[in-house]
Amino acid sequence: MPQSRHSTSVLDPHHLPGDLAIIAASQGAGPLILRSHQRRHTYITGHPEYDRDTLANEYYRDQKKRRAIHAPQNYFINGTGGPVNYSWQNSAQLIYQNWFTIIKQESRLLI
Repeated sequence: MPQSRHSTSVLDPHHLPGDLAIIAASQGAGPLILRSHQRRHTYITGHPEYDRDTLANEYYRDQKKRRAIHAPQNYFINGTGGPVNYSWQNSAQLIYQNWFTIIKQESRLLI
């Protein structure tokens, strides 16, 4: 899942606040999805909504402005530009499908 190139996680996975639990994480980006069961909140730190070329467009835009930036990690197939490894599409769709299913189920309980 695409992560911001301009931020880092400050969460210590071994000392999370309250009942916060890590649902998904990566070695490079840290926690990606967190859940608080007591508060019934889910937190997503990345951008599952990004289309295949959203991050590429941002990267090329910044290059045109001559900003000192690095290519997004694990994004371009060759590592520096060109075709994109759109590996998060199925996971992103599943996140949103599950989310909408939960909302639908819980809204039925309120009726």
